[in-house]
Amino acid sequence: MCHFLGHREVPNCELQTLETRICNRRRTGDIPSDLIPDAYHEFVRTGDTLLLKEIFQHNALDLITMAELIAALRR
Repeated sequence: MCHFLGHREVPNCELQTLETRICNRRRTGDIPSDLIPDAYHEFVRTGDTLLLKEIFQHNALDLITMAELIAALRR
């Protein structure tokens, strides 16, 4: 997707970079992607559902961003 948006200046193709540059939105309070596997394993170990909530919220934001980027491709 990043390559299709290549006409716009973006320093890299990371989803959060595209989210900031194309969707004009910056995430705050979001669990970083690289911590999700550890958070999930901690949930499995402890049963702490708050960890799942953070993961689901992160994934929901990813899906919303992908939909907005697809819409940007159509413009």
